Amino acid sequence: MRLIFQSGMPETTRKRDFPGGKEQDGRPQVMTDPKDDHDRVFSENYARAAARVLEAVSRTAQLSSLATPEVQDLFENWLEILGRQILLDQEVPGRMDIPSKAAEIGVSSSSLLGLLLYLQRQGRICITEVLLAPGCGRDEDICDCIRQG
Repeated sequence: MRLIFQSGMPETTRKRDFPGGKEQDGRPQVMTDPKDDHDRVFSENYARAAARVLEAVSRTAQLSSLATPEVQDLFENWLEILGRQILLDQEVPGRMDIPSKAAEIGVSSSSLLGLLLYLQRQGRICITEVLLAPGCGRDEDICDCIRQG
């Protein structure tokens, strides 16, 4: 088998014959330098992240064109409905299981926390304690397209 390192290695170590090995289809197998692989993966991830930022900027521009008084009223009404759903059957003062309540109203835990802060800013609740637990190791705000690779 003949391995050819494409770059990042001195010429003396770039090509190496291994005893008893065979070339496949008459061509030597090519082994890339791990640094090149790392750079390629980094570039691909960077491109995905840049695409995600561009998508977010584009989406923000599109949404800003909808920032009419009527749409703002609709959004405020939607927040009001979600606020009532959050507080429905909730004792105040009392404890809230964030993942369960988020699933109940159909939003992510991060969204529910944001909505709770909205309710606090409105003066409807006061958040006095937060209980932390180990995370799942996954950022739920990152698009799956960035995780692919």
